[in-house]
Amino acid sequence: MLQHYWWGEECLIKAGVPLTVLRANFFMNHLLKTDCDQIDKEGWFSNPLGDCKNSFVCTNDIGEAAVRVINEGPERHANKFYDITGPEPQSMADIAEVLGKAMGKKIEYRAQDMVQFEKDFG
Repeated sequence: MLQHYWWGEECLIKAGVPLTVLRANFFMNHLLKTDCDQIDKEGWFSNPLGDCKNSFVCTNDIGEAAVRVINEGPERHANKFYDITGPEPQSMADIAEVLGKAMGKKIEYRAQDMVQFEKDFG
């Protein structure tokens, strides 16, 4: 968890505010949104994630969890913390393979160093 998220949670806990926290992982919906045209036209994407694996989560799943927590109420969910992740850890190479199968063509992942990433998106 990112430190600044914990600081917010900690303030509410110390204040005695009953809370329910949905801790969502890396959003699948945002993963390749800036690469769509390049993937379609050139068949590749890049980012600095390298070989690390992440369990990407769909924002719809987060919404469904939020609805359930609200509907079931604080009696069941007060002072609970839920880590929401996708079904399995995947690397960028795994994502490229799955995406390629879905698109019916080879998709390549090209690792990007942080210096170039910051130039592109910083």
